[in-house]
Order: sequence, then C-alpha cells, then structure tokens
Amino acid sequence: MSNQKSKKIFLILGISREKRNWKYPIEALQAALPDFEIIALDNPGVGEYHKMNVPLTIGGHIDFLKKNFDKLKGEENYFLGWSLGGMIVAAWSNRYPKDMNGMILMTSSFGSLQMPWLRIKPLTVLPLVISIFSKGRKREDGLFNPICNNEQNREKLVTEAMVIQKESPVTGINIILQFVAASLFLTKSIKKQHPTLVLGAVNDHLVSYKCSKNIQSFWKTDYQEHPTAGHDIFNDDPEWVTEQVKTWLTAI
Repeated sequence: MSNQKSKKIFLILGISREKRNWKYPIEALQAALPDFEIIALDNPGVGEYHKMNVPLTIGGHIDFLKKNFDKLKGEENYFLGWSLGGMIVAAWSNRYPKDMNGMILMTSSFGSLQMPWLRIKPLTVLPLVISIFSKGRKREDGLFNPICNNEQNREKLVTEAMVIQKESPVTGINIILQFVAASLFLTKSIKKQHPTLVLGAVNDHLVSYKCSKNIQSFWKTDYQEHPTAGHDIFNDDPEWVTEQVKTWLTAI
C-alpha cells in the first residue's frame, strides 16, 4: 500500500524516552490495528538523535519532527503524544492542522490550565534530578519508578533501558532541556481542531491526573482514565491503551 492510500498513527514520546522504550506497546497497538501503520518518531536529543541538542521550545521540537513526518505521512494521519509528546502534538495540531485527522493526548499537561506543582509533583523533583545525572541501574530505576506502577513490567523495562542508554546515551543536560521546553508550554491559545482523546492515570506519581482532566474540560474532549497505571500508562498497561485507541478510532 502506498503512502497516498494509507492510515498511520505517529507516536511522540516524553522526556528522556525513545521509540525502543515503547517496544511492547507498539507491538500491541500494531496487532490490534492491522489497517494502520504505527510509527514512533524520536525527539531531538534521544534515540538516533541523542547527539543533538534539545530545542528549548515546543515549536523547535515540531520543526525537527515534521521533517521526518513529511517523509512518512499517509492519507490519514493520527498522533498519539505522551507527556511532553502530548504538548508537541497539541501545538502541532494548530500549527499544521492539515497534518492530522485526530490525536490522543496521554498524561500530558498545559501549563496555563493548572499550577506548576500539578504538572510535576514536588516530591519527585530531587530524586529525578539525582537519577538524571546517575548511571546504569540507579539512573533507570530512578527514571522508571515514578512513571511505571506495574512492577513486573517495570523490571523488564529497566533492564532493557540500561542497554538502550549504553547504545544511545541521553545526557542529563538534554533531559533538563526537555523539562525546560515542557515547563514553557503555557499557552491557552491552542484550540481544539481535531477529534481528540485524552487519557489520564489516577495513580500517576509524577504528574497529577488533574492535568489530563483540565485538558478534557478545556477542550470538551473524549476522556478515559486508568485506575491503577502510572504516568507511562502505555508501558504499564498496553492492552488498556490499545483498547481505548481502537474504540475511539472506530467511533470518530
């Protein structure tokens, strides 16, 4: 099937994570949606682009990602953005509205809709900073503990992330720059122009689920909430996210 006759879902990940960190969720989503091609795009500063400097703005991320998107886009294009990725997707939807037919925002936040301590819970800040500038097991444990509640999945993810980090090391400075870009995403001017599904997690230990609820309320979108998963819902419960996305795509 050529690009001109295809349906695709583009995944945009969050801070410090690359597409290999979503290996199992991508496999689950692809199996459930065989008519779609699932494509994860690495942000600047991670994955195959780990040697690049991270832009300080969401717009800078879009400028970089759009070059790859334009090479891969299909006839129908949907975006799933997680955390920082959700901010990128939301801004992208207004900047280039013809690029997408709909979007899913997962445990994301808009700075203008809630106070800063809801966008990142204060008790997580110091442990995260220590983890960012650590190495090996200590680093990945510190990064995964606040975002993944499924202990069985988390152990496997940490082990694999240590290998990924050796192959494509994400620097502590680049992670800090990603946090800066996320913190500067404060606009209320972004308007809902596409069908949108917001996914939240009640037991998110990094970002308050109220951030997702506030996006849903602000945009009057479809909304689903996971009762036990953490910030990275997709790695905690790939089947649940896949079912929400499949049901939503069928309904719009």
